[in-house]
Amino acid sequence: MDSDGATTLVLVSGEKALDLGLKVIAKISGYADAAQALELFPTTPTIAIPKAISNAGLKASEIDFYEIIEAFSVRDYSVTL
Repeated sequence: MDSDGATTLVLVSGEKALDLGLKVIAKISGYADAAQALELFPTTPTIAIPKAISNAGLKASEIDFYEIIEAFSVRDYSVTL
């Protein structure tokens, strides 16, 4: 059987995790989004990443590793009738 690598992520507040007795394995410190013309979608992370780093109260020099998956980030909502 082939796998597409799909996974599930369940987000809860820290308080809720403690209430449920869950083991916290990660914390979201900051995030950001960005938009450009559809044909520029592969470069959009260059706009969002500095914003996310800043929102997390960090500097780029403090980041050791980036995982950038922009393949599913583009959406074209135009409709032709």
